[in-house]
Amino acid sequence: MTAHALQLETRGGAKVALQSVTMDCTIAGLFAHSQLTQRFVNQENQTIEAVYTFPTPLHAVFLGLEVTVGDKVLSGVVMADAKADRGYEEAIQEGDAAVLLREVEPGLFSVSVGNILPGETITLRYTYAEQLRWQGNSLRFSLPTTIAPKYGNASAIGLEPHEVLDHAFDTGYAMAVSVKVTGELSRCAIESPTHSIRCRADQDAVSVGLSTETMAMDRDFVLVLTASAPIHTTALCAPNPTSAGANKAAHGKWVASAGFYLPIPEQSANRPGIFQLVIDCSGSMQGDSIRQARIAAQSIIDSLQPEDQFNITVFGSHAESLFDEPAPVNSYSLGAAAHFIAEIAPNLGGTDIGLALRHACPKKASKRSNANVLLITDGEVYDSQEIIESNRHRGHRIFTLGVGSSVSAPFLQRLASETGGACELVAPNEQMAEHIVRHFGRMRQLRVKEAAVRWGSESLWSVPGDLSGVFAGDTLHVGAGFYAQPEGDATLWITYEDESTQTLETSIVMADVESAAAAALPRVLAHQRLPQLTDAQRVATAIDYQLLTDGTKCLMTHQRGEGEKAEDLPVLRNVPHQMAAGHGGLGSVVARDAEHDVLEALCEMPPSSGSDYASVSPSYAFDRPIPIDEEIRFSRRRLTIDDVAEDAGTPIQRLTVSKALQKKLVAKYIHTVEALIAMPSSDWDAHLGLNDAEVAELLRALRKAGFKVR
Repeated sequence: MTAHALQLETRGGAKVALQSVTMDCTIAGLFAHSQLTQRFVNQENQTIEAVYTFPTPLHAVFLGLEVTVGDKVLSGVVMADAKADRGYEEAIQEGDAAVLLREVEPGLFSVSVGNILPGETITLRYTYAEQLRWQGNSLRFSLPTTIAPKYGNASAIGLEPHEVLDHAFDTGYAMAVSVKVTGELSRCAIESPTHSIRCRADQDAVSVGLSTETMAMDRDFVLVLTASAPIHTTALCAPNPTSAGANKAAHGKWVASAGFYLPIPEQSANRPGIFQLVIDCSGSMQGDSIRQARIAAQSIIDSLQPEDQFNITVFGSHAESLFDEPAPVNSYSLGAAAHFIAEIAPNLGGTDIGLALRHACPKKASKRSNANVLLITDGEVYDSQEIIESNRHRGHRIFTLGVGSSVSAPFLQRLASETGGACELVAPNEQMAEHIVRHFGRMRQLRVKEAAVRWGSESLWSVPGDLSGVFAGDTLHVGAGFYAQPEGDATLWITYEDESTQTLETSIVMADVESAAAAALPRVLAHQRLPQLTDAQRVATAIDYQLLTDGTKCLMTHQRGEGEKAEDLPVLRNVPHQMAAGHGGLGSVVARDAEHDVLEALCEMPPSSGSDYASVSPSYAFDRPIPIDEEIRFSRRRLTIDDVAEDAGTPIQRLTVSKALQKKLVAKYIHTVEALIAMPSSDWDAHLGLNDAEVAELLRALRKAGFKVR
């Protein structure tokens, strides 16, 4: 499957080196094998170096890079990062083609494509694999496409200046997607909460594609597979074809992986607890995300029991809580919480998650105060590692709920897993109730005191090292290495904090030696072992298995013939990301009824009471004039224009700027002040087409209205 977008450029006329993206995936059992294709084209009359930072699923393991330059197909080689850097720079200096790929952090990669000649096309094909997990009766498969603007300093995650993320509203990238679901999973119900899809059954497989040829790269692509009951899988074993030498003995000749689905113990169904709700109210949450957050928060409040205690904290650049300390559940506290939730708005500035978690739980956990924290956010921050480190050993379990169309899933998944919690991701068009019920059920479960796996043969190593972050209703993947082929059963023992136990068994079978799972399994498990190794061992293992880590990079060089080399050093071109759909209130991806659309349109009307408008913006038109002061019944309560404006944000028309400037902003889908200030003012000229005078006019109006601008 291919997708082409010729002569792609922004509305401002800037050439875009990335011309098309294709994703082809196969899901077999709990293994997903994917191939990502990126086609770079130099549309300029000078040699360029394209730099592109892009997301992948957190648990995806890089398996290989194939590069096509003209009629040459070449493979990248993983090596120590210093050696790869030297090789890349030497190739650039010599005028040759070169590609350098590195992992910035888990779930985030950066690629440099150097010396693309005028008119030349260079195509990159990455392969990666990941293990999927049942959550209840559902299996979620996600393909991230874009990265929303992040709060903080990009250097916090090791991005070099030339790799810093840039964004545009009109890149126009086209992505084609094809997913093949095989085996027993092909009998599941398959749906996408993010895109319109088509499914075609063919014997023991279902092919899933987009209803249209391509999709915009402005939101994650999500598939949800639902079975009548979780499908229990066997443990797979496969040969471990690593390199010869000293590392061979340490790796073992065989590997095995087992996926255990854990039933929910009856004694944990209604355990009382202390619940801290922490809700992101930064500017990036404007629109779809804040609506999801309100629904989630109210659902939690409605699920509390009389024996529980709770509190709610909202945050942006600062944090504030409903109560001074967790309050008992009664009519007063529930009423106060409902009013508090109804009033929350994305107007608290930046996304300081670290501050918010310290504010919600200022002390380390004890037997009397080990809170379950539910963090509701889009997670778009640069200081993710600092936040994880500061909360890893504080004793409070952090459960994360990622909302929005382009959530920073790797960060939220890591924060949850490394604090003993769990993560749920909810796309804007998904029903929140199912996710809240499942998440709340995890919070009430007994904590795991001990957990261990016993294999049919003696193991050399096992992953993960810590099995305490186990939740009933979810899938736990474990793996191990062996001298000899393992046989018999893999058995999981779990002891809970009340000394109750649980035992699960699964048979060990040989994987089909020709299957993608058999080829990928040794490398996936080796990647999981890396955190257990020393720095030197980690680099050596990564090179043995051709894995990307913080100490390795993948390099491909193509020596051009005489007369074909680049004559000058390339001009740097950072490939921008398409702005995430709905980010900061920039439009909505939520399917709504006509009445809700009318309400949102009313929010965008100029505040001139008594005036009639036949149309409000390019997005809305009405059969009859609607007076601004007319009250409309919606969701069983009467809303005025002020109520509506509070829900959707401050209309851009309420700023004291010229009508011409208002029209220019609305044409760029800037309907609210919150959407405007979510973007740094330094980007207004490039992304919104504003001149210096218009920028100055906006700044004056915003400051006069009391808004802070970056």
